[in-house]
Amino acid sequence: MKRDDTRMTDIPSDIQKHILKLLATSSEACDFVRATSSCKEWKEFAEDAEILKTVQFDRMHRLDKSFWNKNRFLVKCLNAGNRGAFDIIVLKKKQDVLKVFMQKLKAGECWPDLLQLRNELRRTRS
Repeated sequence: MKRDDTRMTDIPSDIQKHILKLLATSSEACDFVRATSSCKEWKEFAEDAEILKTVQFDRMHRLDKSFWNKNRFLVKCLNAGNRGAFDIIVLKKKQDVLKVFMQKLKAGECWPDLLQLRNELRRTRS
């Protein structure tokens, strides 16, 4: 049997984009990132705000460290208006605040000044 040498680039770009959009909405973000790294064209399509806005984060149990880099996937999705990316970032910030708050309580500060705590967190992130 003769092997068919069809490549991804042989598929019209609008169909490739549709496939990626379906993948973005039906799989985990990590799977989407892996799939888009398979060829140059898909990497370029993965920068499309329309696609980034649809990526699903709700089935994610943990995020790879690279997702948090300011130039990485999570921030790109957030900038595209992805609600799931926004929710993850807000949750992470809440966890950071709670962690510092608990550390201060354990250090003997009965009820640390929350305004001061917020300012300390801002300084450490800058």
